[in-house]
Amino acid sequence: AFWIVVSLLIVTCPCALALATPTALVVATGELSKRGVLMARGEALETIAHVDRIAFDKTGTLTRGELRLGAWEGVPGALRRAGALEAVSEHPVAAALQAAAAEEGALPRAERAENYPGRGVAACLDGASYRVGALDWMQHWVGEPPAELAAAAEAMAGRGETVVGLAGPDGWEAVFGIRDEVRPQAAETVERLRERGWAVSLLSGDGERAVAHLAEQTGIADVHARQLPEDKLAQVRQWQQDGEVVAVVGDGLNDGPVLSGGDVSIAMGAGVQAARASADIILLSNRLGRIPEVAAVGDTALANIRQNLNLSFAYNILVVPLAALGWVAPWMAAILMPASSLVVVLNALRLRRQVPSQGPRGRPAASRPALGT
Repeated sequence: AFWIVVSLLIVTCPCALALATPTALVVATGELSKRGVLMARGEALETIAHVDRIAFDKTGTLTRGELRLGAWEGVPGALRRAGALEAVSEHPVAAALQAAAAEEGALPRAERAENYPGRGVAACLDGASYRVGALDWMQHWVGEPPAELAAAAEAMAGRGETVVGLAGPDGWEAVFGIRDEVRPQAAETVERLRERGWAVSLLSGDGERAVAHLAEQTGIADVHARQLPEDKLAQVRQWQQDGEVVAVVGDGLNDGPVLSGGDVSIAMGAGVQAARASADIILLSNRLGRIPEVAAVGDTALANIRQNLNLSFAYNILVVPLAALGWVAPWMAAILMPASSLVVVLNALRLRRQVPSQGPRGRPAASRPALGT
């Protein structure tokens, strides 16, 4: 009886079971790191395999985030004042205005600045109060812009530009059109995600015209414009209450709350630190095409984890009764136990061959084995 108990204690060591999940995740995350994808939370690979909907931010995510000032209309000196106000903001739109204003010389110093995330900035210049920000936010404070500025803003929005307004103590001073370019892989990525059965949505703080222009270029039908950070988070919560698993992709300072609220959060590597700190997955390469790849690796890793668990259970089902009957000597048990762990590790290493390589246009090459094989 003593030797039977010793054998049972050895063969029932749960090493293989304990290695089943983390080993597969380590191999999968290692393969992703070779492609410029950093997994901040390994469990996200399991979650992304069950995603129902993915929600994209606009600026810096579906677009390059290399914003620059296009046309602007207003009184002389308005650009310098707008740049001075935006100096207290980290938003990409603010950086575009600062860069353009800096070309006109040194900027005045803003005092008593207040930053309103997703809206704009209020501050004092030479003792006078100014505001710069999203058009609807500005209209809330100073009313409708004059006819010439309204016409200019309409033309900018029609070209897909983000419109920013500036107002001073005497009312409206200027409107600015901020240009950006769609990322080359944006439309293809949306198509590939839709082929997976995911619903694709766009959450943006920009106006309806600019957001609709981008949605048309990328093929996204579900569009939500003029979304403040709390609005984005509320929309994600609503989808989750409807039973959907939601992935969120963003890059900006205003995306921190919604990234934290998503079931899986993905941040662009070029985004601000706050967005990266809130994300489960970071695209160091800034390539949107990596998102379908991460989802495919998640499928493969999940299948491999199930295989590892089945191998662990099969080992215990077969060996434990034999040990209880006295047919497994302690020395045999000492061999079988690490052998089961080795089998699980070797099966996890198969992920290195199962992860699809990338063929033309970023699609999986046909020469690789199918997912989950």
